[in-house]
Amino acid sequence: MRSILDAAKPVCAAFGTPDVLNSLYFCSYTEILQPLPANYMQVNFAAVGLSCKDSAVVTARDSRRATLSSEYADTVTSAGTNLTALSVGDLIFGLTKGNLGNYERVPAVFAQTWASG
Repeated sequence: MRSILDAAKPVCAAFGTPDVLNSLYFCSYTEILQPLPANYMQVNFAAVGLSCKDSAVVTARDSRRATLSSEYADTVTSAGTNLTALSVGDLIFGLTKGNLGNYERVPAVFAQTWASG
């Protein structure tokens, strides 16, 4: 069985009704089609994390509007023009304003190389 994160096109989580967990659905992540900023990289996520805070936000037990899945791990698929320490194929982990999707654009400063690809 394939996961939504295995999808070929970029997707992200959205809610039909804010703060209602069972209204969660995945939609096309069109923002990823914009030019990649010079100090960013694009990552194809293999793993994302969910915390107690994420659970509290999506079930309306926390009134803050927050993002989902702030920690991630996987491979750099594109690198901005100013990046020298990270390159395409590097295995990395880091923090970002997540969207529970399969791809994300992240500032390289918040990522750490785990091994070279």
